[in-house]
Amino acid sequence: MSETTKLNLDPNLAGALCYGFGCISGIVFFVLETDNKKVRFHALQSIMLFAGLSVLCMISIILTIVTEFFVFQLANSLIWLLQFALWIVLIIKTYQGQTIKIPGLGDFAQQQVGWPEKES
Repeated sequence: MSETTKLNLDPNLAGALCYGFGCISGIVFFVLETDNKKVRFHALQSIMLFAGLSVLCMISIILTIVTEFFVFQLANSLIWLLQFALWIVLIIKTYQGQTIKIPGLGDFAQQQVGWPEKES
C-alpha cells in the first residue's frame, strides 16, 4: 500500500474526506485516487453505504406518502439518524487512522480494491 495519495493528501485525511459528502465525495476519490488502496476502500465503502441509506430513505418517504402510516415516517427518521451517526463516526475514526468496516459492505469493498485484510 502506498503511504501517499495521488492527490498529495495525507491518507487519513483523504480517507476521511471520502465520507465528507457521502456518495459524491466517495465517487470523486474513487475515480481520482488510483494509488492508495486504503483510500479507494474508504471511497467505495462510502459510495455503497450512503447510496444504500439514501435509497432506503426514498423508499420510506414514498411509503409514507402513499400509505400515510406513521411507522414509515418513523423509519425515515431513524434512517437519517443512523446515516448522520455513521457519517460522523466514519469521518473521525478514519481521520484518526482507524478503519471501520461496515459488515458486508466493508468486506466487498476490500475485495474489490485489493486491499489486504491484515492491514488497517
